[in-house]
Amino acid sequence: MRNSEIFIVLANLMDRNGELNIESKKRVDELNKNIKNLRNQDIIFCGWAYREDSNITIASAQKKYFQLNQAHKHNIHLIENSKDTVGDAVFSRKFLDNYPYIKKINVVTSDYHIKRTSRIFNFVFGKNYKIKMISTFTDPLKNNVMQEKKSLKKFQETFFGVPEGDIEKIISTMYKKHPFYNGDVY
Repeated sequence: MRNSEIFIVLANLMDRNGELNIESKKRVDELNKNIKNLRNQDIIFCGWAYREDSNITIASAQKKYFQLNQAHKHNIHLIENSKDTVGDAVFSRKFLDNYPYIKKINVVTSDYHIKRTSRIFNFVFGKNYKIKMISTFTDPLKNNVMQEKKSLKKFQETFFGVPEGDIEKIISTMYKKHPFYNGDVY
């Protein structure tokens, strides 16, 4: 890694063969727009092998799609243990703690997901990082705004009282209280 900034691309869905859905493709396409004149850019793709009928991680599916549409060489990193936006932020932060010169984080996601993603990433990364949200346009009829509000409320309840940016306490709380990481759901 040589840059003082990094792009983190959040995934949506894929089929069992690793073909990204339209929303995931739009996020990778948006990344391409933002780095079109850059070379050797540091990029993180996030997401686990969430499908029971496939062992392909969505992070690796994003990488494959990205490389099909990219002419320049970049530094690609996969965060393949994240199961949701909280995990995307937490595991990206742990990865980036090894690169203290990176202080600008560009997060690519969908428009309806920006508010919750911004809150989560700013909480996890704390005040020592500059977080920039980059969004793609989605069909307003398909946006699940109510689900986003419920998820944000649940996030705030789960991490209530945990200091912003305190990654060790955030991780400890995540493994104790978050159903995707404590065994309640996965």
